[in-house]
Amino acid sequence: MYGLEAISAANGWAQAATGATIVMLGLSALAFVISRIGFIIDLMENATSKKKSDQIPAEQSGPEKILPQPPADPLENPEAALEYYRLITAELGEKFSLIDFHKILQQASDPHPHLTIRTLREKGYLVATGDGLFRWQIP
Repeated sequence: MYGLEAISAANGWAQAATGATIVMLGLSALAFVISRIGFIIDLMENATSKKKSDQIPAEQSGPEKILPQPPADPLENPEAALEYYRLITAELGEKFSLIDFHKILQQASDPHPHLTIRTLREKGYLVATGDGLFRWQIP
């Protein structure tokens, strides 16, 4: 017995349908998990930030600080905006990571945080100190 008769006799059609169903269900589950990765990462980041905020003593936690108004055109004139950026990063210390600086720029509603950081680095105002940290270089 060969061909379609052999497939029918050995229950091949049911096995093929079951296999295809298992593969499709697996791929659908994988696609769903991949689509929710951003949500899962946000949950993990919020859980760690809650742990950190629980460790802050009550007298230190208070209203969020009010940032001064950003310069009108920081990308056109980074020299004028330098003092503003130094002011908003003062709490980070003398050396800080670009990730922290980027987060502060986002909180300050900077329209182009990546371009701002790149411009400050190209102009020599933001200098690497090693170990992924940066500091301000005053002209």
